[in-house]
Amino acid sequence: MYKEYGWKGGLRNDPSSMVLAAGLARLAKVAALSRRREGVDPIDADPEAAFDLLVGDKEYARRLKGLAFFAALRFGGRTGVMVIDEALRVVPKWDSRVLRWFFIAGERGDFLRRIGAAMNAVRIKVRSAG
Repeated sequence: MYKEYGWKGGLRNDPSSMVLAAGLARLAKVAALSRRREGVDPIDADPEAAFDLLVGDKEYARRLKGLAFFAALRFGGRTGVMVIDEALRVVPKWDSRVLRWFFIAGERGDFLRRIGAAMNAVRIKVRSAG
């Protein structure tokens, strides 16, 4: 058992920082792969265009979708929309547009919290059954 602590300026309390951290982590992986394959670090080659390397990166978009759920549950649907908009900028896909609508609809009441609780209950049942 553990307890998670956060501080006011911490990463988990700032959705913009979460998105930036996810982008930097993915960019580091993309740059490492490029160095191994081609012997060139794309960030060194053109630092200003570094984040353009993530456009079309499905792994980064998938990570942003997960962050969008976290942000929506923790901060509200509008914050989830902000994160999912970044995912749509990276990889425009229909399922991300549906998630965006879902977060906007979730602003009313505790809709997202109830969905999150139901998803956790199913996840716990699946783990204990496996």
